[in-house]
Amino acid sequence: STLFPYTTLFRSAFASYPLRKLRFTRIGLTYGYSTTNIQTFSTSAQLLFESVQFTSLAGPSQLNGIESSKITPTLSYNTVDNPQNPTRGKSFYIGASLEGGPLQGNVNTVSYSFNSTYFHPVNKRRNVVGMRFLSGLISGYGGKDIPPYSRFYLGGENDVRGYNFYTISPFVEIPFATTTTVTYFDPHRINSLGNPTQVALTVPVLQYYPTRPGGDFQNVLNLEYRIPIAGPVTLTFFNDLGINGILRTSQLALNPQALQQFQQQFPNPDFPNLHVASNLAIVNGTNFLPHTSAGAEIDVVLPIVNAPFRFYYAYNYHSLDHTINGYPGGYYLSEAVKNSLPPGVLQTQIAPELNTILAQQQQHIPAGLLEPRHTFRFTVGKTF
Repeated sequence: STLFPYTTLFRSAFASYPLRKLRFTRIGLTYGYSTTNIQTFSTSAQLLFESVQFTSLAGPSQLNGIESSKITPTLSYNTVDNPQNPTRGKSFYIGASLEGGPLQGNVNTVSYSFNSTYFHPVNKRRNVVGMRFLSGLISGYGGKDIPPYSRFYLGGENDVRGYNFYTISPFVEIPFATTTTVTYFDPHRINSLGNPTQVALTVPVLQYYPTRPGGDFQNVLNLEYRIPIAGPVTLTFFNDLGINGILRTSQLALNPQALQQFQQQFPNPDFPNLHVASNLAIVNGTNFLPHTSAGAEIDVVLPIVNAPFRFYYAYNYHSLDHTINGYPGGYYLSEAVKNSLPPGVLQTQIAPELNTILAQQQQHIPAGLLEPRHTFRFTVGKTF
């Protein structure tokens, strides 16, 4: 995944068998074992791994030594007449996976996936109507959350074409503890010039970073109308719909050590309404938000490589339409620190400076930077 670059040592084995009494139907079984080390390239991604409790590990160690042991039984059915240029037929695939638990490893998840396609000739069999529906659900168990890299992200040429890869996801607010330094003039300490001395004070601060954690339940519907133009060239009109959301907010639980630190400092008398919940808070208006794309594409199958090249234009007529605003943060000053300050300094110097810093650090992400209204793209391959 481009969201979380990683290195993996992976071993797998699989087997499948046709069912003679059910034509075009196969059952299968796949087992895989992997050890993964992940390197994040953004502050929000780093915080996501270090904040949530998806393994028995904690803190930065969650990025290394991730061991996955997974088994997946499958059932498939396929009557599609041509995998490269289908004109009739249907197919479906169902898979259910168990990861961890009795299979060992330090990641525990259960998941299912469903993928179905349908093709039907129309207009005297010259054109083709195509449809695909896919769905997926994943959950952690045994007191462990879903690994961030296993959650669902939509967007891109493979599902909802008008969006960038891995950008369709709910947003959550990740709390982040840091410190900031403020200065004040102490009227009780006079320098050689007869002026109050400037004193520095380090203050614990809580900030929030909006980020996409991925969903645990996704659904995609693709509709296409394909018109052969000449030889290997096809004109396709399409409409894509994708919905990605979080059903189980408990699967975004904060690491207990991080939660304890936050709850020891907040709420406090300066921020009585600032409560850090045990689960990451979902930004309003982003969970299960439908995303749609409609447009046209030209597909050209090159005979030498036998691969479809395509140009497409997509208009995203239903997408995120508001700015993502990070929660306002807070600061923590113990009673001992407050009592050590000269009278009036907290109210007239320190608090205004801290409030200005919090306002400057609050995140504001315009919708236009997150999701484009139009997309023109060249790719290799087909959506389905």
